Amino acid sequence: MKVDDINKTIVKDSEISDEEMKQDEPNQSKLKYVIMILGCLLMFGNNYSFDNPQALQKQLTQDLDISISNYNLLYSAFSFPNIFLTLIGGFIIDFLGVRFGIILFSAIVVVAQTIVALGGAFKIFWIMLVGRIIFGCASENLVIAQAAIICKWFRGKELSTAIGYIMTVPELASAANSFLTPMLYESYQGLTYPLFFSVILCIFSFVCAVVLCILDKKNELNKLKGQFIIEEQEEEEGEEGEQQKDDIERVSFKDIKNLNGTFWILVLICTLTLGSYTPFLDDANDFLQEKFEFTNVQAGKVLTIPYLMAAITSPFFGPYIDKVGKRRKFILITCVLFTLTHFTFGMMPNGQHGQPNWFSVIPLMFLGSSYALYSCVLIPSIQYIVAEKVVGTAFGLLGMFESVALAFFPIIAGYIVEISEDPQQGYSNVGLFFSGISLFGIIFTLSLYFFDKKSSMILDFVHPEDPSDLEKKMLRTTKSESSSDEEDDDSSDEDSDDDQFKKKKVCKSYSSLKSKKLLTSPQLRTRTFLSLQLSVYSKNLRENLLVGQTKRFNIEKNDENMIYVHLIPHSHDDVGWLKTYEEYYYGLNNKVQWAGIQYTIDSVVRSLFFDQTKKFIQVEIAFFKLWWDEQNDDVRNKTKYLIKNGQLEFINGGWCMNDEATAYYEDIIDQMTLGHQWILDRFQIKPTIGWQLDPFGHTSAQAELFALMGFDAWFFSRIDYQDMNLRKQQQKMELISIVDQYSIFTHINYNHYEAPPQFSFDSLHSQDPIVDNQNSIHYNVDKRAEVLVDYFKSQHQSYIGNILMHTLGTDFGWSNAQMYYTNIDRLIKYINSNKQKYNMQIMYSTPSQYLQAINQLNQQYPTKTDDFMPYADRPNAYWTGYFTSRVSLKLLIKQLGRFAQIQRRFVSTLLLNGKSQYIQVNRQQIIDAQQILDQALATNQHHDAVTGTAKQHVTNDYIEMLCNGHHKISQQLYQIMKELIEFEIQDETSQIVFEECNFNQTASSCQLVYEQLKNGNAVQINMIDNKNIPLQDYVRIKVPKLNLIIYDQTNKIINGDIICINNDDDCELYFIYNRNPKQIIEYFRILPNQENPSAIIIQPQQESLKYNSSQDYISLNNSKQFKLTYKYYISSEDKQYSGAYIFRPNDDSIEFGEIKNHKLYIGRLIQIFYIERDQVYTKIKKLQHIDDTYEIESYITDIPIQKENGKEVVMIISTDIQNDDTFYTDSSGMRMQQRKLNYRPTWDLEVNQPIAGNYYPVNGILQIQNNQTGEVAAILNDRSQGGTSLHSGELELMIHRRLLKDDARGVGEPLNEKQSNGRGLNQNFQHTLTFFNKNNLPNQARQLQYLQDLKPILIFSNCKNEVFPQPVKSFKITYPRDLEKMFTPNGQAITKFYLQTIGVDQYIYRIHNLGEEGTFQVPELDQFQIVETTLTGNQLWTEWLDKKLNWKVQEGLQQPKDQPVHNETVLPQQLRTFRLTKKSNSNQ
Repeated sequence: MKVDDINKTIVKDSEISDEEMKQDEPNQSKLKYVIMILGCLLMFGNNYSFDNPQALQKQLTQDLDISISNYNLLYSAFSFPNIFLTLIGGFIIDFLGVRFGIILFSAIVVVAQTIVALGGAFKIFWIMLVGRIIFGCASENLVIAQAAIICKWFRGKELSTAIGYIMTVPELASAANSFLTPMLYESYQGLTYPLFFSVILCIFSFVCAVVLCILDKKNELNKLKGQFIIEEQEEEEGEEGEQQKDDIERVSFKDIKNLNGTFWILVLICTLTLGSYTPFLDDANDFLQEKFEFTNVQAGKVLTIPYLMAAITSPFFGPYIDKVGKRRKFILITCVLFTLTHFTFGMMPNGQHGQPNWFSVIPLMFLGSSYALYSCVLIPSIQYIVAEKVVGTAFGLLGMFESVALAFFPIIAGYIVEISEDPQQGYSNVGLFFSGISLFGIIFTLSLYFFDKKSSMILDFVHPEDPSDLEKKMLRTTKSESSSDEEDDDSSDEDSDDDQFKKKKVCKSYSSLKSKKLLTSPQLRTRTFLSLQLSVYSKNLRENLLVGQTKRFNIEKNDENMIYVHLIPHSHDDVGWLKTYEEYYYGLNNKVQWAGIQYTIDSVVRSLFFDQTKKFIQVEIAFFKLWWDEQNDDVRNKTKYLIKNGQLEFINGGWCMNDEATAYYEDIIDQMTLGHQWILDRFQIKPTIGWQLDPFGHTSAQAELFALMGFDAWFFSRIDYQDMNLRKQQQKMELISIVDQYSIFTHINYNHYEAPPQFSFDSLHSQDPIVDNQNSIHYNVDKRAEVLVDYFKSQHQSYIGNILMHTLGTDFGWSNAQMYYTNIDRLIKYINSNKQKYNMQIMYSTPSQYLQAINQLNQQYPTKTDDFMPYADRPNAYWTGYFTSRVSLKLLIKQLGRFAQIQRRFVSTLLLNGKSQYIQVNRQQIIDAQQILDQALATNQHHDAVTGTAKQHVTNDYIEMLCNGHHKISQQLYQIMKELIEFEIQDETSQIVFEECNFNQTASSCQLVYEQLKNGNAVQINMIDNKNIPLQDYVRIKVPKLNLIIYDQTNKIINGDIICINNDDDCELYFIYNRNPKQIIEYFRILPNQENPSAIIIQPQQESLKYNSSQDYISLNNSKQFKLTYKYYISSEDKQYSGAYIFRPNDDSIEFGEIKNHKLYIGRLIQIFYIERDQVYTKIKKLQHIDDTYEIESYITDIPIQKENGKEVVMIISTDIQNDDTFYTDSSGMRMQQRKLNYRPTWDLEVNQPIAGNYYPVNGILQIQNNQTGEVAAILNDRSQGGTSLHSGELELMIHRRLLKDDARGVGEPLNEKQSNGRGLNQNFQHTLTFFNKNNLPNQARQLQYLQDLKPILIFSNCKNEVFPQPVKSFKITYPRDLEKMFTPNGQAITKFYLQTIGVDQYIYRIHNLGEEGTFQVPELDQFQIVETTLTGNQLWTEWLDKKLNWKVQEGLQQPKDQPVHNETVLPQQLRTFRLTKKSNSNQ
């Protein structure tokens, strides 16, 4: 379809008012149904007559005394002439019209079938043969004419549906032939009656053809009456336009050679598919009688099955294919079905001793369904990929090729039978022959994906014939059109006179329609104007799509005097910040901030589809998934095309752009895996670039994780302003980050993530547009180009090489992509057309394309082995407050993250060993619940979520989604636990109730535990524990004030201590247990027992420790002593305040809370020193089983604030360790980073904030050490906090904040969290303090981190008031032997294992050697195939190494390893990922 055709279609549609359209639509629909019915009946007589010989195979060979080969000539003679005549018939239809063709060929069918009947009546074989030749000439061309008329009436999404219905009647005709013809022969004992009955049916079909053509002609005349507007426009365009129209509409033989590759592949597939169906059925009557021993009548009746199945299934297949698209997939299914069906025929057992093999009916049913698929998907596909003017010719070519198959395949089949000594074996061989033919169809179908995927992708569209489907219009054009387009390519850079004329034509057409009152509503006027615009420029679009690659900027020949600029269109979309995640997506609550991400993606996709030279990158999968789920299949297929074409590129590809300072490494991996697996499942794409433009500082852990994910580079923006200024001066804005043996190319953006100043053409900005019309008084492109060129030349001074990258974007930008692209297009066009003047060329690009370009330059880059923490954007503005902001949210994220790790492995293990019937049956429900929690956790890793830098109502939304996710998966865990309890313990409790409790709760708030024990009933603890080291650990739960007895699952009594501090009925039970790594679950029972308790209430000592001030040392059970102090900083009153992001203290810290009381509790297992201050209650705990280690529980009741000052509370541990102004912090829970006071490794720090500037993020461990003696003091926290060591021997953590002013960084409200009573937020904090010598116990701190990360899930339930009914000594549910190997540490390594199902019998298996020393050997497995992958499991590790980009570093610097060493040994601190695939023959 040409430009004028599109214009015609749009104007015709636009002429009719909404009311007229409504009135006309029912009439048109009724007429379509009539046409469809007549189209079906048109072929009824033809199909009935065609299969006459098949129904009379035995009778013909006997009555005419002919061989099987001669019999097959009746079909070959039918097909031989059509090798050439169908092509001529197609041209006749295209030249003389489809109606002429229908009448002509229908009449010839009647004559031909009459000749056949006469030959049969007189038993003269050669007369029948002549009749069949004539019949074949007309019949195949009648099929073409029928297809053409149906394509004329049913376009696009209706076509497969129409094909499905028109197949029904002809297939019924074939079924009727198989049923009636043998009966007529038996009734009248001769060929005359059955053959002349066929003639009568042919006459009936001829009458239907005449009626159809009359109705079609009448409808065409009615349409012509409404074309006065078209005629006026054609008159204005003059004779030249008429000549162009004639050129467009005329078809010629040269068009055949210009049909695209997809057409010829489809022709081959159709030929092989039909060639394995029709010739098979031609011999099927004898096939059934000889091979399966049916009688003649039985065979005739059985042969109705494939025709009936085709007739029944076609009306269902057609509409469904129209609904979902994906035609290539259905074509593949069709070929596979044909192959398997014929193979079954060949291998199926023969009939025995006159007993038919009735199982042969089954493949006959599949044969009919396969043919229905062929007709509904393959035949319509031809029309989708050729121009309308050559549809008839295309079908003629198809008929010609199919005729070759129909001519020769029957002869070959007959020959195969005749050369076989046993007819049954001969027919078996025939089945295998046709199976082999169909197998080639599979091969050609696969070629659509691999060799012609760009053109054939149209077949997957839902509406490939929609006039707005511009890509399809491009792809269906012939090569001659594309050639002419390429000739015009040189002149396309500037608007031609013709382009200006077309612009005027749009406006004129629009005005004409409007003036004639044919556009009756604003919506219709807008839609029509846009449609006219698109149609007029569709030629330019086709040029862009066809030869866009040649227009792209080519830098293979790099000119050193030229600057090449890659522009990266993007939108920075926060997954919650000032608005919630969904408010941002849907565009709600715009009074807070204008943003509607759904509109951004809509707008961008439209613009990309319009012009192939455009690019855009998508980062946050959270938003893209939400958008994707709302799209129909048509939009999805078009989007897939943009992705495969490299126009829309996934960068980063995680669920969100995670924070780096406050997110834990496991949670970062999980959120990235969630995004990467979603992308892989839908697009088979593997992101290669890390994109961290907005997080507030950058860690070495993120660099290592990105390298392990198979990323070639990471891009970011926020580094310390001093570091940024120096790097710009020294051309160090690009570097190689090195972490241990891993390295990654690092790019620092020049201007954050914004567009060049004054060049953001987003709807959110009031930027003047670029005017390049020289006749306009506002012409400004020359001056604006000068400004932009100067800006890029300035940027060039800060980077190595002559290739630059710059973003085009902002927060929630690009909601009007057309406006943005249009203005940038004008700048690009002007600058590139004056490249000799500016020595600059500009292009749209993506980070991956930019990276490939600079990698080819072979430049040498500097390196960096430390991180980019902390971040300051100006003097006195250190972004170190957010390390602690929103303490309750940070705790919830950290706890649920660890909960999710344990829960995933638990469910995956039970799924793997197959012992849980509930999981097997309810797997999808569990996956859905898991997804809710996973997505909630992933969303909360966003750099304005876990950081605590979102508005309060957004934070509330984050918390709500986390609680909802936890609730959903817990309900599933309870069901699993119920099944396991009944299976393992066999305790017949009538109704089991489950509950979980958090440590912040009181005893009475843990309702089930409290009420059961209080009422004298037992409580069962069901512990899901993932620790794989045989060690001692402890359990702490809230209980009422009662003496208790504790049993393990073997009914062994366990001792415990009960400590009651807060009040008489709010106590804590502590007991120690020995972890058995082989058990998936451990059970305990607790019963009230006053007579012989094993857990007794511990009373406070009469004489406590001497402790009058925070300067007094604390020591319990002869362990290392330390001082504990709580202090607070008053927020600065200067212009830069402390806020959610920034920590700026006014002066030194002040002691927080006066000591009021203290008590000492000494139990059998634990000692607790309780200290009560004004606003802080502290429990210092020393458990007997861990030396020199304390747990410090700090409960802050409130942060009182007077006047306008905020307070930031810190906890300080003082020791006698001399650490020489050096301390260590973990990097997101991974490797320890050395820190020095007032020092940065890569530049001389100008100190302006000696406190805030020395704060670093602590996600797991803050540590000081004496490097000479090896003495270490380390403190582990329960959530992200800011930490430092400002004085020798001190460990300082900021644990809570409450502020009354905003820090002016965007959030727009102070960090002032309150309780319901209006007081400041109360909170409970858990810290572990340990002392050790790193020379003797290098893994001590990591061992405690391991215990903290793998704190078991405790699920409480009711049970009988007795010991376990059958002591669970040998568990029935255990790890399979391979998993036991995988989860059993070897050597001295402290190893964390991760397991998650990602598909049927596929799992991600991750190993993290957490220790500072010791290795782990990856086991050899018997039941699983194990291959190493990148960190998110989306590609093989070796696959990534093969394509990994390598970089050169400057001389004298540490050289990164091009190939990181990954063998069977997991080194200390190393993180490795594997894909497990269960072997099919494995048994648990």
